[in-house]
Amino acid sequence: MSDNKSPNKQTIGEESSSENGLTVTTDEGLFTRTQLSNGTQNAPFEATDHSNNYAQKGYFLRFTHLPSGLTLSFKAFVTNFQDNFTSNWNSQPVYGRMDNITTFQNTTRQLSVSFVVPAFDFDDARCNLAKVSSLMRKLYPHYSDGAGNDATALAKPPLMRVRFANLIRNGQPGGGGLLGTVNGFTFTPNLEHGFFDPGKSQGNGTLYPKTIEISFTFDVLHEHIMGWTDVEAADSETEKITGVTWADGTGPGFPYSTLKVLDFVPASQDGKITTQDENADTLAALN
Repeated sequence: MSDNKSPNKQTIGEESSSENGLTVTTDEGLFTRTQLSNGTQNAPFEATDHSNNYAQKGYFLRFTHLPSGLTLSFKAFVTNFQDNFTSNWNSQPVYGRMDNITTFQNTTRQLSVSFVVPAFDFDDARCNLAKVSSLMRKLYPHYSDGAGNDATALAKPPLMRVRFANLIRNGQPGGGGLLGTVNGFTFTPNLEHGFFDPGKSQGNGTLYPKTIEISFTFDVLHEHIMGWTDVEAADSETEKITGVTWADGTGPGFPYSTLKVLDFVPASQDGKITTQDENADTLAALN
């Protein structure tokens, strides 16, 4: 019985073909281009990078290096996200007093983020490695008063702006990247996924990871007032009742949203639903 309807397979780089049909697989064995031999399919199957659909929704992780003004964008395949707010207090024990005397110092914010940079094909892997190399270079400052070894004066520190959707953004009107200091990037090629080895075509001894894992910590530098201030002209019922407003109105989007929620909630009477409960139900429906 003839099997001329079954496609033959070959790996890219092999010099073989078939007049009946052809299936070409990429080096990683993930995608297949097939041309059926019975003539029912006129064009071979082309693999599609569906991560582009994800990126077109705006889910990018962007890094802007302030000294150079350059911005790098990565498709935001985030694998870990921690946003740590820490209030620091100075506590002093006093003789004969059961409780310490505490003095407020500050509240700091630090983000810990990990993300993955996958390669769709060999060209994508080369581009990813070049972008990651550029990202590492953005940890270094800008010098003045000479070039090369003659540079003696530190002109601009390597501050960065980082942006990811509404979770990492400037709280000021208009949003934008969140200003801060990156404490370093950890570069981890996924050894289980392996590498592209182009061989002699791209120069021996060069490897391109198929998947790169990157992690970093980011200490936030806020650009608006952090705290509550007295209200001069109340524009909401909450401000009329409490007499205070957040960040003097300069940081309405801090830290994740510009949606206003009623902070002052009257006490519940006889088990009735409070305004806070209603707000929570409304926000749950919106999300």
